[in-house]
Amino acid sequence: MLSILSRFWRNERGNFAIIFSLSAIPVLGIAGIALDYSRISAAEDRLQAAVDAGLLAAATEAGSRTSDMQLLAAGFIEANMGDVPVEVNTTIDSHKIRIVAKHELVLPVLAAIGKPVTEIAAEGELVSAAPLKSNGVAIPRLSPDQRRTLWQRFDRVTKGLPHHERIRLRHKLEASLKASGGGFYLSK
Repeated sequence: MLSILSRFWRNERGNFAIIFSLSAIPVLGIAGIALDYSRISAAEDRLQAAVDAGLLAAATEAGSRTSDMQLLAAGFIEANMGDVPVEVNTTIDSHKIRIVAKHELVLPVLAAIGKPVTEIAAEGELVSAAPLKSNGVAIPRLSPDQRRTLWQRFDRVTKGLPHHERIRLRHKLEASLKASGGGFYLSK
């Protein structure tokens, strides 16, 4: 009996099937985790693109009421995300629009190890060189300090643009300031 056990222990035939079956479990697990990670990455990219679209949409409505701008931004984000439920938080102040969007992504492979859902979040911020009109009220006449701050912000925001584009935007802003008697009206 001892010789049979000794012979069985030294026998190397059939080890490939056992080793393959034992190593297939972690290999398949790693492949599944990679699949879920790629789904997370794609969902983050899609949500970020939706937030960017919402920011641009809200910026085109500068001059409208804040609530209208917020609804438009949320509508663009939801339209870009399709059937995916998204929680959108939009804040608008005198020079800035900020959007934070979140949604929960179901992860089928990671659910097997206790992480069935992960929260995906994206945020974006748009800073305007000129004040955004808030709640449909025109911005009053600018003081010299406010005018200086306006031009400083304009220079900072347009720094990366080609020279001819900066000049065009500067002329547009100057014309808007002149037409409003020193106040500001943002035209579409």
